[in-house]
Amino acid sequence: QLLKICRAKVIQRGLLMNVVDAEYQFDRKKLTFFFEAEGRVDFRELVRDLFSIYKTRIWMQQLDKNSCASPEPNCYAGGNGFEVTAG
Repeated sequence: QLLKICRAKVIQRGLLMNVVDAEYQFDRKKLTFFFEAEGRVDFRELVRDLFSIYKTRIWMQQLDKNSCASPEPNCYAGGNGFEVTAG
């Protein structure tokens, strides 16, 4: 459900990114979406949309397409992260 909603918002906003996975932090105070993109993506409005739905901190983590297909620990080679804690 998390991915379905996020992917719909990505399409709605016309962002050139592929959302691969999503996971809550153990205490559910932070929700991370892992995505792939060719370059930089301005997803600030997307993060605001997601925050308004889930009412928790949203973190966007860009995966390195060449490293692996899944966001396992130590699997992605960094990227650009962004979070919003208030709408």
